[in-house]
Amino acid sequence: MRPAAAPFLAGVLLSATLVAAAEHEEVPLWPGGAPGFESRRNEPTQAQDYWVKNVHNPSLTVYLPPADKATGAAVVICPGGGHRLLVFHAEGEDPAVFLNSLGIAAFILKYRLGREEGSPYSIETHALEDGQRAMRLAFPPPCRPMRPRPFSWWPPMTASWV
Repeated sequence: MRPAAAPFLAGVLLSATLVAAAEHEEVPLWPGGAPGFESRRNEPTQAQDYWVKNVHNPSLTVYLPPADKATGAAVVICPGGGHRLLVFHAEGEDPAVFLNSLGIAAFILKYRLGREEGSPYSIETHALEDGQRAMRLAFPPPCRPMRPRPFSWWPPMTASWV
C-alpha cells in the first residue's frame, strides 16, 4: 500500500466505525433522571477500553437485528463487572451483535453501580430498580403480542443480582 493511501483508508474505516456505532440508540430509563438522583443525570459516564462506570443516568442501548432476520425474540443484557464497573464491550456489545445475527433484538443495560468507589447506590435497591425499569421499557404490555414472544436476561448470573 502506498504511504499516502494509509491515512485515507484509516479515515474510511474510522468513519464506517462511527456510523455503525451511531446506529444504536441509547434510551434513558428515566428521562428526568433516576428517582432520588435526578440532579446527577448529567454527570458524564466514564468509559475506557472495555469498561464503563460512573453511571448516574441508567439507560438501554438498543441493538435491533436486520428486518429480514428478526424473530420477535428479545434479550436484556446486563454486563458484569462486580458492580464496580460494566464490562460493556465483551459482555454487552459482543453478545448483542451475536444475538442480532440470530435475529434476536438486544437491549444492553447500563445500570447504577453499588460497589463503585464513592457510590451512593445499593445493588439491592438501585440496580434492581434499573433492571425492573429496563424490563418494563424493553417489553411494555401494550406492545406484547397476544402470543408472548421469548424474552430473557443475559447473562443469567448478573441478572440474578439486577
